[in-house]
Amino acid sequence: MAAHLRQIRVVELQAGGWHDQIDCRLAVTTLDAKPQFEALSYVWGSSIDSEPIALNGHEIRVSDSLTSALRHVRSTEEPRVLWADAICIDQHSIQERNEQVALMKDIYLQCERVLVWLGDVPGGEVQAGEEQVRCAWLTDHQQKRTNSGFFAHEKDMARAVAYEKALKTHYSLPLPLRYTKPIDFVMGAYCLMNLLAQNKHITSKEIPIFSESSGRRKIITALTGIMKAPWWDRQWVIQELVLPQEVILYCGKYSAPWGMFAQAAKTYDLHRRLPCCTSHHAEIPRDERASLEEFSRKVNDLDDLRKIWRQTSDGSRNTTDETSLLGLLWKFRNRKSTDDRDKVFALLSLAKDWGGESPIQAEYNWTPETTYRTVVEKLIAVDESLRVLMSHTEKKRLKHLPSWVPDWTYSPRKYEGERLQRIPLYNASDGLKPSVRFAGDRFLGLDGVLCGDITAVEDIMEFSNSAKCHRAFQSWHERAMQDPGLRSRYGTEDARLDAYWRTLCMDTVQHLLDQAADAQVGGEAEDNAAPSAREKTYIRAPADYVDRCKAQWMGERGHSAAAAVDEAPDPGDTTGYNRVTVDYAIVSATMARRFFVTSTGYMGLGPSSTAVGDCVYVLIGGCTPFVLRSAGESEVPSVGRRSCHRLVGDCYVHGLMDGEAMEHRGSSQWEIYLQ
Repeated sequence: MAAHLRQIRVVELQAGGWHDQIDCRLAVTTLDAKPQFEALSYVWGSSIDSEPIALNGHEIRVSDSLTSALRHVRSTEEPRVLWADAICIDQHSIQERNEQVALMKDIYLQCERVLVWLGDVPGGEVQAGEEQVRCAWLTDHQQKRTNSGFFAHEKDMARAVAYEKALKTHYSLPLPLRYTKPIDFVMGAYCLMNLLAQNKHITSKEIPIFSESSGRRKIITALTGIMKAPWWDRQWVIQELVLPQEVILYCGKYSAPWGMFAQAAKTYDLHRRLPCCTSHHAEIPRDERASLEEFSRKVNDLDDLRKIWRQTSDGSRNTTDETSLLGLLWKFRNRKSTDDRDKVFALLSLAKDWGGESPIQAEYNWTPETTYRTVVEKLIAVDESLRVLMSHTEKKRLKHLPSWVPDWTYSPRKYEGERLQRIPLYNASDGLKPSVRFAGDRFLGLDGVLCGDITAVEDIMEFSNSAKCHRAFQSWHERAMQDPGLRSRYGTEDARLDAYWRTLCMDTVQHLLDQAADAQVGGEAEDNAAPSAREKTYIRAPADYVDRCKAQWMGERGHSAAAAVDEAPDPGDTTGYNRVTVDYAIVSATMARRFFVTSTGYMGLGPSSTAVGDCVYVLIGGCTPFVLRSAGESEVPSVGRRSCHRLVGDCYVHGLMDGEAMEHRGSSQWEIYLQ
């Protein structure tokens, strides 16, 4: 195919019955011709498990997952023109893969819709020997709205009412007779989403299928089964969901518009914390609430980006960090890809702000190590800062990477994203731009100011065990109050206490955006409204932060920050001083971090691997200080033998976050080589 002509292949899926062989015809077209086609989104699955299909009259083998997807979206009446990457891209040609990945943004923007195949879910699959009986939900709740509330297609409403009656009949029977009136709980999960998407309250009155506790549990279990599909955790599906105008999700015999999933997740996330529903929501058992919250989180993570990406494209919202490559890498770091390079390549079509630099292009002749190192080089140039060096430095599969190159296959602990949200609030190197020197494949030369050696570290903060959490807070507090080195730096006991409490939250509080305009029950929601009810940001803690917290909740008996791990901030509190809100800021700042003290009398929070003898540097171009560890001398290419360090990670140091180290950098600035 000619890349300069923007050519792609499309596959014409011939009409057929459920048990007929899959029959496809492949054709070449160009995106400039504005062809009409739908794109298929699915998980590739194992190449070992494959099935035969017909392609241009020849039999080829494709994965079970793709075969199943084609079978479920096939029409019985007319051909369907699709773009499916495994068939439409020559996977054995590196050049073609590079060229077609570069076109994927336009492919998903131009397609009529994306058809997502989630796979089968227990209770929702077509049984052997049966014909497929499709159950299509019709209302895209993000498009169909009225002044009196949220519109639902009459067939969808009738289906929900019929299910309510069937469920009531089922549970009215004695247990030995219930098999005579079996219930499809996967259908119940779709009815639940449909009702939530209509902005219903989380009550048995407005969601009648919640009336029977046993039925509610099984319906939520079925919803969990839908959300456990591997599709939700894959890296490639992000662009496949964010870019197209329309998305339909297929799961077994069921299909539904993305808008139903998205509006249901948004409604649940909002109502569970509003006065209208909090008491009713609290009556739902904790494990069921956790399943509903996981549903909401997974859907909202994608839908938030979908909205933000569109708003930045049409100019209704300024380009934000969420649509930068680094922001995307941070946000979706926990997702999976078979090819380690795709942790980066799958996000390139979504990245918007390249700062005047040429964008990274997918190059499948690169190794994963080369790919990740290129990301560091490019993002330092794009950001004119060292933000890409922040976050975890642990390695998973790529253990031979230099310490300054993030291993994007490593999944950090919970709340890492919350911690990184604060990075733009700091200015440790006083706005100076980095002077970087890449030497060979392993060395990164930087300039920095030494701010002291680490002389004491305390326990790693863990919230999974309350006893460990309490002991850690106790040891941290004792160190902050009793370490003699801190007295000379922070002064009086009250001043040390203030510094300690600000360190615990990285001197930040949450600022929760007002969602009331978009939250009115029965009101009209605008398409350009804030992404979800969860949207929040962080601000620097004001001067009276500690005094106000003391007055409001520090003196409460039985208070434990560990309790906040599973509690979401109260959207009604915009002051930042609500107990749960403050706890949430502390938990997200301290999870898996160590409290430390330096030889120069500073206190701070560093990575879990921080050790006595490590050094704290403010590197020129860094928003925060960094913890470095001596690695002895090495031969640096084109430079000679130099003392080198390994990057342990970024850190918070109270008193060094706003450029203080730069005041005397002329006498204490060092040339540093990381390896």
